[in-house]
Formats: sequence, C-alpha cells, structure tokens
Amino acid sequence: MEYVRLARDKYGEQHPDTLRGKASLGATYAQIGNHAKAIPLLEEVLADYRVRLGNDHPDTLSVIGNLGAAYRAANRHEDALPLFEEAYTGQREKLGEDNPNTINSLSNLAAAYLTAGRMEEAVQMFEQGLDQRRRLLGEKHPMTLVSVGNLGNVYVRAGKIEQAIPLLEEVLETLTRQLGAKHPEVNKRAAILAAQYRELAQFDKAIPLMQKVLDWREQELGAEHLETLSMMNSLAAGYWSNRQLDQSVPLLQEALKRMEESLGRDDATTQATVANLGVNYRDVARLDEALPLLKEAYETSLKVPTLAWVGPQLLLAHVQAGQKAEASELAKQLLEAARANNDPQSLALANQLLAISRATILIDGFEATLANLEESVAILQTQRPNDWTHFDAMSLLGQAKLKEQDMVAAESLLAQGFAGLQEQLSRMPPIRRSALPRTARRLVELYQRLERPEQVAKWQAVLDGLRELE
Repeated sequence: MEYVRLARDKYGEQHPDTLRGKASLGATYAQIGNHAKAIPLLEEVLADYRVRLGNDHPDTLSVIGNLGAAYRAANRHEDALPLFEEAYTGQREKLGEDNPNTINSLSNLAAAYLTAGRMEEAVQMFEQGLDQRRRLLGEKHPMTLVSVGNLGNVYVRAGKIEQAIPLLEEVLETLTRQLGAKHPEVNKRAAILAAQYRELAQFDKAIPLMQKVLDWREQELGAEHLETLSMMNSLAAGYWSNRQLDQSVPLLQEALKRMEESLGRDDATTQATVANLGVNYRDVARLDEALPLLKEAYETSLKVPTLAWVGPQLLLAHVQAGQKAEASELAKQLLEAARANNDPQSLALANQLLAISRATILIDGFEATLANLEESVAILQTQRPNDWTHFDAMSLLGQAKLKEQDMVAAESLLAQGFAGLQEQLSRMPPIRRSALPRTARRLVELYQRLERPEQVAKWQAVLDGLRELE
C-alpha cells in the first residue's frame, strides 16, 4: 500500500509503476481473502490496462486471471468464468501451451467449468492439464500428483467412477509411500477411494479399506470423534449392501451408543444411524425393533431434508408387518412430499418414486403404483439409461402391468428389465440383486397365464439358477 501511495505521489495515477503497484496490491488483498478491497482495485487496474496496454498484453492477462480468481473466491462465479476463458485463450496464444502461466490459467478455467456444471468441458481441461504436467514435470512431481487427484475427483463428479478409480489408487499408493500409512492425508484419500469401490459394488476392496480407515480414526481421533462415527456408519452400510447383516447390525448398535453419548439422540447424524439400524433390523426380520426406530427417524425426517430416504424404508417395514392401512396412508404422504420437494424431471424424484413403489407394489389395490413407476422409468430412461436402477424400475413396471393384465407391455418390460439387470449385476449391491430372480419369477408367472409351457420351462430353469441371489 505504501509503494502505491509513493508511486502515485511521484508519478501520478496512470503511471505504469503506479498501476503495477495497484495490481500487486489487489492480488495480495485477494490472497488474504479481502475481496471487498481486492475486486474494485483489480477492476480499476484492468480497465486501465485494457486501454493502455491492450487486451493481450501479458500484464493485462495476469490481472484478468487475478480478478477472475477474486470473483470466484467471492462466489461471483458467473463473473469469473468469462475472465478465466479470456486469460487462458490470451496466454495460450501469447505465451504458448506449456508456459507455467498458461497451465495455471488452464487449471482455473477447468475449475470454473466444473463449478458452472459444464462437466464435459471441465473433464477435457483437467485431462489436458494432467497430460501437460506429466510431460513437463514428470510422473513424480508433486504438482503432477495434485493433477492426478483432481482429475480423479472430477471423474467421480461426472459419474465416471471406473475411470476415477485407477487415478485415486495412484494417489493413495504414492502418498502412502511418501507420507506413511498413518498420515491424515493418506487416511482421507483412502476414505475417498473406499467410497468409490462401494459405488461400484466392489465390496471385496471397499470393506477392508473402510476398516483400515476406521481403525486409524479410532486410534488417532478417538472413538467418539465425528469422523470416526461417520466411518462406522459407512462401513455398516457397506456390510448391509453386501448382505453381511451379521456384521452391520452390531456395528450400528455400537455406533448409535457412541453417538447418543457424544451428540445426543436428537442430532440429525444420530437419527440417521437410528434409521440405518431400523433398516437392518427390518432386513433380519426383527420388525418389532425396526418399526419404532424407523418411525422415530421418519418424524425427524419431516424437519431434516437429508433424511428423506427414511420414509420409503418405514413404508416397506409397514408392508412387511402386514400393516396395510398404515402403509397406504404413509405412501400417500410420501408421494405428496416427493412431488413437492423435487423438480418434476429430477433424478431425485425418480429415485423417490422407485423407492416408494418397491413397497406399494406389494399393497393390493394401491392404484398409484403404475403411474409412479411409469414416471420413474421415463426419467431414468433420460438421465440414467444404463444404470441398474433403470432396469429395476422397468422390471417393477412390468410386474405392475402384469397385475393389470396388460400382457404385451408386461412381457416387453420384464424381458428388458431382466436383460438389463443381468448385464449390470456386478455393479449392483448384493442386497439389491434379488431383483433378478424376482423378475424371472414374474416371467414364469406371465408365461403360465399365457399358457406357453416352453417359455415357462425356460424361465423356471433361469429362476432355479438364481436362487442364491434371493
């Protein structure tokens, strides 16, 4: 600030030394988080530079990038993006692709595209940035490792989990070698990788890695630390998804005990564990213990949107307990809430409708099931056409059509649903793989009604081969 004042007094407001001092001061303000001072100062300098130096002068491009960064830090992302685009284009043309300033601008622009939801462009730029750093800096350079991790995380956000995992494995392996297995950053990266293994239903890798993360957190952070408790929940969810309920139930019981002591019963995190334990009790046929827990968590979910998943779980428990009246009333409430709280074409609505329909299809006379499944299938067809949930929804819709005696539609939906589920079987959590024999059973029923004995025999043989998935 003193330099700017001296330059202004000696040379005047528009002298190059004064402007350079302002640019440097603005960048410093931005680095320390004082955006209220940084942004107007950088805007002033940029306006002067554009007139005096031109848009493509290196000093102008540097200020453009700094102002974009200041806008981004101040959450003015719409203002930041065009500046990052201008800075990258200008520096690439003026300085070349491999100039450090150009590479930095590329990283800023990639992050801006990611924030703006322009995923395809973001992925392309993160890939380009990694290629450049590998070529210019080498595989072992710290900035190359940063780029590997960044691209892995972007692949995750883009839903490209299979492409993300090798990169996340590379980061974990390198950091473990450099920092040691007990370093906090290694633990963090291990948790991220485990979550992606779980996403792809690779529980043989996910569960041991989550157990290592949990062991480290219990030892280093303490048994009641929030991150420890969170990993206990994640590990229990992994066991549940892998149909290892003999492991998930006691783990959730212990997690709930610790959470009540450290967070209190009413805390939203505690209530999520209450719900998870309720789901596990339900799935081991301990309905008398499951229902009170799920009802408690459902009441909390009415005030905590992140627990919206609890309602359909309670609904299924009511159905399994033979409580048709309670189930029907709850289903109506859940459907009303799902439509009120989600956009009409959103994936969230499709998943909610599917979760509710998994229960209501078991309720005789619940008329809304067919329309709800048709809506869910239509959304999933657009947004997740190759995901196993889409084929599960198709299968359930085929079952609903079978109930309505629409044999032509039922046959097509069940056959497509079965083929898709079979293809995606390895990506399905084992807890959900019963959808495949369920679909085969409905096809047996369909062909029995149509009096087509050859097809009955064919699908009965298929069903017999899938018994272990039930």
